[in-house]
Amino acid sequence: MDNWGQYNAGTRRGYLDEERGTDHHHHRSGHNPWDDYERLRHLAHPDRERWMPRAPVLALMQLGEGMHVADVGAGSGYLVGELATAVGLAGKVYAIDPAPAARQHLQERFGESAPQVGVVEGTGEHIPLPDNILDRM
Repeated sequence: MDNWGQYNAGTRRGYLDEERGTDHHHHRSGHNPWDDYERLRHLAHPDRERWMPRAPVLALMQLGEGMHVADVGAGSGYLVGELATAVGLAGKVYAIDPAPAARQHLQERFGESAPQVGVVEGTGEHIPLPDNILDRM
């Protein structure tokens, strides 16, 4: 099973299936699901808080004012707003994603309203930030 299938196994895949009326295997014909607006819509689905609550993740991070943190694979920005609030204007949140559609969405969502958020092209394997800049990731 590829990443898209693993990601959707047991999640809210039915939401997109019903709404779009599409086959989940459409990506096998060369379509890149990680650069897809529909992926962002799925990640921003209102039910996401039920199957991936933010509070436990944020509690484990033990964030504070002025910290520098990264959200690798930021996608729709599900955690970015909470991270930005936690680190405040003195901190920095690097919203890292390889997909141009995700980066554009993140820039539109946080560009003016959260100046401490920087949108960066990258992956978990390649994080284009200087060494020792992050307090949490």
